[in-house]
Amino acid sequence: MNTFLITGIGRGIGLELARVLLARGDKVIGTVRDRRSLPAEFENAEKAGRFRVLTVDVRDGASVAAAAASVDEPIDVLINNAGVIGPDRQSTLDMDFEGFLETLQVNTLAPLRVAQAFLPLLRRSKDAKIVTISSRMGSLAYAKSDRIAYRASKAAVNKVMQGLATDLEGEGIPVTVMHPGWVRTDMGGVGADISVQESAGGIVAVIGELDCCNKTCMTLEALNKCQEMNVSADRISNFQTVSTPEEAVERLIALYDAAIEAQRHSLETFFATGVAPTPSERARFRYPELRVLHRSTAVPPVKQRAFAKFQGPGVYATTVTQPAFFKGYLLEQLNYLTRDYDAALEVGVSDQEIPYPYVFERGDELGRGAHSAAELAQHFPTPLLAKVGDEIADGTWIFRDGEPRPLSLFDAARVDYSLRRLVHYTGTDWRSIQPWILLTNYHRYVDQFIRWAVGVLGKDDSPFQRLVLPGGIAIERGLDEAAVAELIGSSPWHRFQMPAYHLVRKDGQGVTLVNIGVGPSNAKNITDHLAVTRPHCWLMVGHCGGLRQSQTIGDYVLAHGYLRRDRILDDMVPPEIPIPALAEVQVAMQEAAAQVTGERGEALKRRLRTGTVVTYDDRNWELRWSQERRQINLSRAIAVDMESGTIAAQGYRLRVPYGTLLCVSDKPLHGEIKLPGAANAFYERAVSEHLMIGIGAIDIMRDQRSSLHSRKLRSFDEPPFR
Repeated sequence: MNTFLITGIGRGIGLELARVLLARGDKVIGTVRDRRSLPAEFENAEKAGRFRVLTVDVRDGASVAAAAASVDEPIDVLINNAGVIGPDRQSTLDMDFEGFLETLQVNTLAPLRVAQAFLPLLRRSKDAKIVTISSRMGSLAYAKSDRIAYRASKAAVNKVMQGLATDLEGEGIPVTVMHPGWVRTDMGGVGADISVQESAGGIVAVIGELDCCNKTCMTLEALNKCQEMNVSADRISNFQTVSTPEEAVERLIALYDAAIEAQRHSLETFFATGVAPTPSERARFRYPELRVLHRSTAVPPVKQRAFAKFQGPGVYATTVTQPAFFKGYLLEQLNYLTRDYDAALEVGVSDQEIPYPYVFERGDELGRGAHSAAELAQHFPTPLLAKVGDEIADGTWIFRDGEPRPLSLFDAARVDYSLRRLVHYTGTDWRSIQPWILLTNYHRYVDQFIRWAVGVLGKDDSPFQRLVLPGGIAIERGLDEAAVAELIGSSPWHRFQMPAYHLVRKDGQGVTLVNIGVGPSNAKNITDHLAVTRPHCWLMVGHCGGLRQSQTIGDYVLAHGYLRRDRILDDMVPPEIPIPALAEVQVAMQEAAAQVTGERGEALKRRLRTGTVVTYDDRNWELRWSQERRQINLSRAIAVDMESGTIAAQGYRLRVPYGTLLCVSDKPLHGEIKLPGAANAFYERAVSEHLMIGIGAIDIMRDQRSSLHSRKLRSFDEPPFR
């Protein structure tokens, strides 16, 4: 049994701390300004000698000294919990200075006053600790000016306690500050993140781990080694300022690698011995976080690019996974922001845990031994769907006072979730996915893509290095025909729902082809996951039904608009929201069509028609022709399919440049339906040319990347990262 002294136990976190500690058998000495504010629930504990109330005004030195003099027993843990939010008027332009002084008295001076008064009793304990409840709102990393009296008081107490930690280091008394979370109390409000029970439980867990560093002084810098996840230390020391983007990325890599290795080691230990990680060990299983601080209030520079821009001054942050893989992307974004806006960079450990399935490459490592997924979930972080979402991309994220703004569309948990889904669906390592993506709905395009890829790999001057097939099979340069044929035949592509094929270039600008199958559900599914790799573009190259008498089987349709009857994205991008055609993509595809077909002007127009494509979720839409006729007529649609509108809407929604080039394979309104004989002849003639137009468009756009990421895809409240 330990003896805890807690200030401010009349309500909120202090009251719940008393409940938690008494319930587990500890002794609590609590302070209140007015005993009448205390519930009657502690009467039994008080009669048993495990609970005592001191009436103290922590602002009054004499009152604090008298309270300390009335106690004659060792104090094991002092928790400075008493605090106030400050006056109603507390902006830098309109300050209640008397209220400001009152806030400093309670939040800054009182914790030191109480610590000094009770220090003799703490020294009598064999395992003394001093904890002060602070707030992230006091962190200098947050450039907010609301409630400045409260913020300043917490920033000051952080520094005061850091000094006290230094002075008590020789005595082995840990001193630390804690951010309790945004808690649903009178101060935090009903909209806060966590309950007072969750916060108090987390605080007690952290306190229990403060001896994990051999009783050395727990300065702010040391606390992050010994903290429980649901209550974090003050982040001032956890985050380090770095001077260059390169230094930021290297620190992200180091922190991520350390977190992954720590969890792998704990998992291996658990598999071998059944010993679960301690709270302090689990606290290491967290993603690194990147913060970009934009302080300037000057008129922002005028830049033509659509990304790497700030919407206003403030702190922008995101958690990061696989920073070594995303190094080029991160450096591109950060170099722009630091060069054009003189932004400052900070890197530290986040509060976001890394789910245990993501720390192994294949996942079959988790199948060893007799430990079930349910048992692992008791001791290791698990994927939580509540923590994986597209609120930022969909514009539904809620800005909370004192919290950073999003730096990117996807945080680490969302990215990791999709990277593992990509492996599952495509049958290839997510690292093989290239930034230029072709999506098709027919396997015949796969056969042609493989033929073309093998051909370019055989050229001496080819920039491509290898072709990666489903199952992880790689065709390298220099192989003979027999070896290539054997590798192609051994690919287990049929095992995967949406097999992918990757032609890898030396400069990282290769091409991926994914056979997504049929329907808007597949189209949304795969693009949800491909988007986290931040590709430069995805193009739909598939078949469609021609809706005009003047079209001929084998003609091309370049979509410049979509009638979205797929219904799968209606809640995220309502059908009335226009999905614009992107000029750079349209021009590239038209030019590629001219180069591949050898036709231009009127000759090309006869084969390549631009217009609206209607996308359905029902392959047998023809059976509802009487109901659908008017919509199709009003839209002036020239083609119908089941994927293009979804893929374009996903590109618009997830900020990935998109385009659609379809080939007319039948004309359902004019009696030319798809029959086996005609279809086979059409496929032999059309697939090769159609695919080469898509590849040619990518070749054109590859040299136009800066203008490709269009401002049409960016909202007025965008995260800075592309």
